[in-house]
Amino acid sequence: MLDDLMSRLRGDPDYHREMSNIHKASFFDSQRRGAEKWRNGRWTCMHPQCSKEAIGSHTLQKSNSLQAIAEGSTATSAVVVSPHFNPATGDTIGTNLSYANASVFPGFCGDHDRDLFLHLEETVGTPDTLGMLMQCSRTFCRERLALVHAWDTARIGCEQMVNNQNTATAARLTSMAGTPLSEISGYDETARFHYLPDRLRQIRLGASAQAMFLNSFDKIVGSIGDFFCDQTKVPQIFVKSWAVSSLLDFALSGADDIGLPDAPIPMFYFVMPRSGVTHMSAFCHIEDEPILETLLASKKIGDLKPGADGGPLFRFFEQLMINRTNHWFLRPSTWARLPDDAKARLLEDVNRHDASIYGRGSEIFPVPNGLQVTRSETWRPLAP
Repeated sequence: MLDDLMSRLRGDPDYHREMSNIHKASFFDSQRRGAEKWRNGRWTCMHPQCSKEAIGSHTLQKSNSLQAIAEGSTATSAVVVSPHFNPATGDTIGTNLSYANASVFPGFCGDHDRDLFLHLEETVGTPDTLGMLMQCSRTFCRERLALVHAWDTARIGCEQMVNNQNTATAARLTSMAGTPLSEISGYDETARFHYLPDRLRQIRLGASAQAMFLNSFDKIVGSIGDFFCDQTKVPQIFVKSWAVSSLLDFALSGADDIGLPDAPIPMFYFVMPRSGVTHMSAFCHIEDEPILETLLASKKIGDLKPGADGGPLFRFFEQLMINRTNHWFLRPSTWARLPDDAKARLLEDVNRHDASIYGRGSEIFPVPNGLQVTRSETWRPLAP
């Protein structure tokens, strides 16, 4: 009897509309709750020896990098352009984000946010090795926490969707049969009704891939924690860093998978406009150095020397900005100067993250005239 009822139910357009609406409502609600938790939830400091409540830490420097590209009539009204997530449409481009609130994440308590990064904040000009490693560590912490939160939000949303669709399906079956479910032949009270099982399987596979990528961060976590506790214990990472001769119009931070589908390898990166130049870094676990080097070589930036054309670097980090991460910030006048067709492309491409990082990225912004590499460094921890 149950199979007959289910067959009739699947032929009812109203049922499909209800299930679709439940799916959307569950997704929107989980994203809304996730955003609220990210902003106002209680988070614990990411220092391994601290259990205090985290404050709003900046991934990228507020007083240097973000202030350098913000625009407004006063310092308190200065804003940047940044992607803004809308559950109904994906990322949109927002133009009124205060630079003081940009790049904020619930990372560290007030004491550790100040003490860990004071050296970097007080450095004028090119960061030294300690400053560079501190920025790498802060970038890593933000990307790991953001992925943990995204995975948890997606998991809760999926569970909510399945439960709500199961409840609604059961109610429809009861109404059609005119009798409680427990009295319908073929009903198993331990089972749930899964609407479009193949679609649900796709969602769970996506969540599994996300969880695998998150697990790949684990080999860096310990050494970052050790570094926070003792700065003589440097992180076990491989870093390529550059500086270019212009203060670029964007700042960003992100993480990407440069491995195979079933063997993720995380790469982390940031762009920091600062002191009249722009600093850029890409880093990974020291064991993954050959993979990152292969990627950088494919982008023609692996062996750049001071004095070289900075165009390939600009294009690589532009690709990361537009096609790979949504954690970026742009000078408002640069956005305003973009032609309408370029703005439309950016609005479309900012939601497309499926293109291979080894391919060619979106090329929307003009390379600054005369852009040159002014610094190129490779850093590895000393062998024990």
